[in-house]
Amino acid sequence: MLLAALLLVAAPLAGAPPGSKTPRPPEAKGSIAVTLLSPDERREETVVITLAAVGPGGPLKPVAERKVSLPPAPKPARVVFDDVAPGRWAVAWSGPRVAAGRVLVSVRRGAVDSGRHLLRLGLTVAGSVRDDLGTPLPAARVALEERSRLEERDTFHAEVRTAPDGGFSIEGAPDGEALLWSASAPGCMDASGLLGGATRLEIVLDRAQRVAGRIVDPEGKPVPDVRIEVRYLREGWSTTARDRVVSGEDGAFAFHRESPLAAVVELRARGFRLAERKLEALPMEGAAKELLLGDVVLDRGRALRGRVTDAATGAPLAGVSLEVTSTREEASRLVTDEQATTSDEEGAFALEGIVTDRPVRLVARVAGRAPKTLEIGEGTDDAEVEVVLDRGGRVEGRLCGRPFELARSEVWMTGDDFAEMRSGARRPDATGRFVFTDVEPGLRSFVRAFAFADPANPSGGAYVTGGTRGTLLVEEGSTAMLTLGCDGIPLSGTLLREGAPAAGKVVVFRGPGNREADAMLDAAGGFSLNVPVPGTWSPWIDDPAGLGRRWAPASCEVPPSGLSGCAVDLRPALEEESR
Repeated sequence: MLLAALLLVAAPLAGAPPGSKTPRPPEAKGSIAVTLLSPDERREETVVITLAAVGPGGPLKPVAERKVSLPPAPKPARVVFDDVAPGRWAVAWSGPRVAAGRVLVSVRRGAVDSGRHLLRLGLTVAGSVRDDLGTPLPAARVALEERSRLEERDTFHAEVRTAPDGGFSIEGAPDGEALLWSASAPGCMDASGLLGGATRLEIVLDRAQRVAGRIVDPEGKPVPDVRIEVRYLREGWSTTARDRVVSGEDGAFAFHRESPLAAVVELRARGFRLAERKLEALPMEGAAKELLLGDVVLDRGRALRGRVTDAATGAPLAGVSLEVTSTREEASRLVTDEQATTSDEEGAFALEGIVTDRPVRLVARVAGRAPKTLEIGEGTDDAEVEVVLDRGGRVEGRLCGRPFELARSEVWMTGDDFAEMRSGARRPDATGRFVFTDVEPGLRSFVRAFAFADPANPSGGAYVTGGTRGTLLVEEGSTAMLTLGCDGIPLSGTLLREGAPAAGKVVVFRGPGNREADAMLDAAGGFSLNVPVPGTWSPWIDDPAGLGRRWAPASCEVPPSGLSGCAVDLRPALEEESR
């Protein structure tokens, strides 16, 4: 009977030609509508609207285009793209006198309305890029963007390459907005600044200092394929150079400094400890155009060797990834020394180039089993390590929040004293449910992160974490239950920013004992959350456009029974308040 059933399933449809395949039903398609409003009340505007699929790196080449004449405001123009396949799409618009813009849309089936969009007046910024000798720089990168790119509306960002004569032109920049420009070219220092309404931009890039050297082992032999990163140091933080450098077969390397800031050159090679060379900040004038570092000698450190086995059977486990890390804090940066390898068919592994002057952490990971973390003390002698992997535990959880908050949320798992990173993120379903499997036993922490799309980089984005978090003990072979943001004292109300709703922003309330609770603001600036204890709770708002701005003190006094209707309007602090 089973064989007969299989034959019936595999047979062609009645009336089909012999050897033909069963036709698949056609894929259900949808449509996308966009409504645009002109920025001018007295004249028509010509606008080109395009539709493009969104791939891993952003929007692809447009597959459809419409040219429309926008009537004077407030009369709208509506455009519909039909026969749109399921997936992620970008609808973009541009025109001679309007600012370029874009909206991202997800299509499943049926009609999708991308909303009404009030266009802004636009302008064209033209100019040239030259070095400090006046030589035109072809293929230099020039970017122009608004101060904040993670706003509730699609903000402007454009990037072009200069022509052979160093010239460039960027269309669709919003008129009347503060625009940041930046430029870079190989062999030159980066430059940036603020464009205050001008339409002409002449950029001069200083020729960069060339830094060169050679990497050798303790015996003086060249070390090829060394990964080199340059970190530029600012007060309180550091940045990494755009391009990584790799040493050649003779161990030689060279790079141009992108910034006059003090820098640290980090050299990483398999089987050797991390090596560093510090570069002093360059003077305003008279800096040497070449800096020779000579031979950089790598240290072999010590080795960790061992075997990975299954806890239930004792059998060796092949293909297990093993990583040794050691992190130290130095000035404005965290320095991580790491080595990685994979276990062989016998479960054996060897890691060399391990630091000797501080403890290290060994983490083993493989699909279908819980990770294993081992702390290994400092020392100069080689060490033998036995790694046993088990199935781990399971965590079933529920995240509380309004539907639009759940749709923008992820749950991250952190462990012990690990920095909060996006580790094995889970997206809750529409009811807030989420599950983590193969969890390493021990004390584990979970935090809710709000995810924001970046209109200029649809494949990337940003995340904001706050006070919605919890910690529990995970045991081998057991299921632990967790709730996030569901318990506590209710607090709700409205938060405005200088009289206007801060729609779509994340607000973090800080209260007694530096406790925190967070929520996302709706279109009217409304918030709803639970705080752990009564008392004074003061809001902090995620606002990239207001970096460095100080707000006047504002708070909600929450009694034990809870508080609804708390109205907060964030206003810039007076000079005496910000001292």
